Amino acid sequence: MKSKAYLIDMGTRMNMNMLPLASGLISSFAMADDVIKGEYDIDIQFIRRPIRELVNELKHPKIIGISLYVWNLKATLNYAKLIKALHPDVIIVAGGYSVPKDKERIKKFYLDNPYIDILVHGEGEITFSEILKSTIDNKDYSKIDGITYKGSSSGTGAEFVTTKKRGRIADLNQIPSPFLNGVFDMLINKYGSQITGTVWETNRGCPYSCSFCDWGYSDTNSIYKHDLNRLYEELKWISKNKIHWIFGADGNFGIFYKRDYQIAEWVSDLCKKTSCPKFFIINWLKNSHERIVNIAEILEKGGVTSNVTLSIQSLNSETLKAIKRKNIKSENYNQIKAELHKRKTPTVVELILGLPLESYETFVNGLEKIMTASLYNHFAIYICSILENTEMSKEYYREKYGIITKECPVGMSKTSFDTDFIETEEYIIGTATMPVDDWGKSYIYGYLATVLYNHRVCFYIMNYIKNELDLNYRLFVEFLLDEVQTNKDKYKIFNEGIQHIIKQKDNIIKGINCMCPIKDSESVFSPHEGCVAILLNEIDICYLELKDLLGKYFKKHGYVLDEEVLGDIVNYQKIVMPRMQKYSNNNFIFKTNIPCYFNSLVDNKQLPEIKKEQTRVEISQHRNNFNSFDEFAKNIVNFGHTLTLNDVNIVY
Repeated sequence: MKSKAYLIDMGTRMNMNMLPLASGLISSFAMADDVIKGEYDIDIQFIRRPIRELVNELKHPKIIGISLYVWNLKATLNYAKLIKALHPDVIIVAGGYSVPKDKERIKKFYLDNPYIDILVHGEGEITFSEILKSTIDNKDYSKIDGITYKGSSSGTGAEFVTTKKRGRIADLNQIPSPFLNGVFDMLINKYGSQITGTVWETNRGCPYSCSFCDWGYSDTNSIYKHDLNRLYEELKWISKNKIHWIFGADGNFGIFYKRDYQIAEWVSDLCKKTSCPKFFIINWLKNSHERIVNIAEILEKGGVTSNVTLSIQSLNSETLKAIKRKNIKSENYNQIKAELHKRKTPTVVELILGLPLESYETFVNGLEKIMTASLYNHFAIYICSILENTEMSKEYYREKYGIITKECPVGMSKTSFDTDFIETEEYIIGTATMPVDDWGKSYIYGYLATVLYNHRVCFYIMNYIKNELDLNYRLFVEFLLDEVQTNKDKYKIFNEGIQHIIKQKDNIIKGINCMCPIKDSESVFSPHEGCVAILLNEIDICYLELKDLLGKYFKKHGYVLDEEVLGDIVNYQKIVMPRMQKYSNNNFIFKTNIPCYFNSLVDNKQLPEIKKEQTRVEISQHRNNFNSFDEFAKNIVNFGHTLTLNDVNIVY
């Protein structure tokens, strides 16, 4: 009877179950070897369930391969610990980005996790196959490159041997495709409709060396490509099997322009014909604008939803030097956004909070530069975390920039933290230029700006102020924050929303969690999503409070605004926002031409003079009438980035 090997990928705890590309490639390469195929059957486990249930599925395992990353590290290691307790002779091999490479970190890892036998450094296809072969013979690991294994003189994990570094796989064609050789067909047959997405790569490697990124080291600076014919056949398989989501594992899609343009055409054509794949989530290349625009346009024409992300990370030049980041030149960056927005293609600008040499001032001013009057403009704020093997994780780097961190439980979905094992990340909560108090201040400002601008709660109002008073966005965000905190009882709904953001900031600093519940919901929420749900749950009171706040803001800056104009500005902002239950009447009468003004403002057209003339509009409402507030709160924000507004059509 053949021996049994298992590859375990416990994923991210997100609702999407993605076909595990790494496990598929490793299995495919191993089973292409006649010696291994004659001795082993390889099974892949990847849909997360209670750990005891997963362990009970194992049938006489001889070798277990596990994949470690921040979103599954603790659960997977505890899974391995339980396996070792039940099957003492099993060989457990750990790979993935969270496997340490530094000698001292390796030593600590083995001391903390003595049930792990072998660590794989770098790509796993060839290495895992050689480990399998060694178990057939005499378990001599010394000739296998790219691993660390326990020394024979001690079973405590205190002594270990690291072999010489393995070179990268330059010819990716030697790795059979799990999409095409039946490996993923078996998973489809086993898990059926539970699978909604897949990880997919067209090339491997990244030319950059960003200090915060675990792609960013010299090991992966060369980029190697999969064969185009293979990729086309894989896409056809994905379409045929009704896989809606593709998550691109490329570091810089678009870097090989003609090739990637052709791949985008294939994705687009398949979506037109079969509606699958419908979503193509990509890590775009960093330093070209025309390529992004053209490829995004091809995908859009086919009905493919993609994420045109501009990974700026920071707009502070000193910070960019510290993290070894070469950004798109500012003129190219602005040109990208303008061209994409002209074509009605949304963009998401990504910023990271807590990077070296960033301060409250540079962070807030960076956000100011990102915000425009375009409805297609979005941004996303991520908290900087320390990842294994990055330059940022090194002691000298931490000392150089005065980095202060806190280990904190993380959530990959809106489900609660009630799970077998709570995963954690090491978040940066302060630096020499952004002390902890300033980090907290930046956190609150950034996520409140996300609510007001990015999630559109105050989008039209903020752009009216910017255009008519020539006052920047920052002044209004800081005014609203200060005024609400000073008069908490008067602005109860806004205060409740802001308190959700503040609570999460405090919880991170204390190491409690990064997502917490809101009132009347069983789920946990990110700061901006929770705040939006709170405000829109009491939408009428929310905008009454906002009207009063606006009156104070205009008065503070010596701006006298007609009461009917003010009322129409706030009312227009309110009717575009989604709400728990639909409006019974889709028609609204305005006393001024404010709807015409806002339509022109967001379309970058010449603005009409604001007049007292009756204007009737009709709105088209999207999904409403949710069954509960919890359902409303969990679905109001799409993918953590955007909110779907009601369409407004001017009748006269």
